[in-house]
Amino acid sequence: MEDQGRGIDSLVVQTRGLRCQEVELSLKDDPAVNARVAQRMLVGKLICDVLLNKRAAKITIRKSWKVGATLDIYDVEDNVFISLFYDRSDKARILSQGPLTTMGAHLVLKDWGVEAVFDEIDFSTSPFWVHVRGLPVHKQIKENAWIIGCSFVECLEIDLGEKKDVCFDNYFRIRVMMKVDEPLRLGFTWKREGSLMLKLILALNAS
Repeated sequence: MEDQGRGIDSLVVQTRGLRCQEVELSLKDDPAVNARVAQRMLVGKLICDVLLNKRAAKITIRKSWKVGATLDIYDVEDNVFISLFYDRSDKARILSQGPLTTMGAHLVLKDWGVEAVFDEIDFSTSPFWVHVRGLPVHKQIKENAWIIGCSFVECLEIDLGEKKDVCFDNYFRIRVMMKVDEPLRLGFTWKREGSLMLKLILALNAS
């Protein structure tokens, strides 16, 4: 038994010194393909607990996006696909319309970075337009809109209306990035000087 144990120990020591030889390759780029990926391609993931019918999902996307034959859709894996636009203005238009749904499922769209592999694409966030209601007019300024927007994952855009620097309506809009797996926030509190906390209302909006 002792000889057998020494033999195993010796084998362990020898295998520790073994290393697989790694080969480093220098791969080529195609500028035309790089431009197509950057300017005309989106990766989409349908957030749902069931496998949706791929053909039905593609038909629904084409109709709702109003792109017809100017869009190619390729399957990547279950509920994940690549959209390749013939016209890059269509891509910009679709991105500006979020949040999007298809067959009742929330659709998360992302750019696929030229140097990124598929597993590095982050589908955990999605953009939403949010209506902010309940502030007095003098608080409906750009700086406060940014403060509210930055309380989310990221503030992408502010819409205060015609005046740009102050909103005279009863609400203003901010476009923010939200976590898709977290409950939707319905509002927040603001403490006014010499007064009680005021509850402000946040309402999601599709446009």
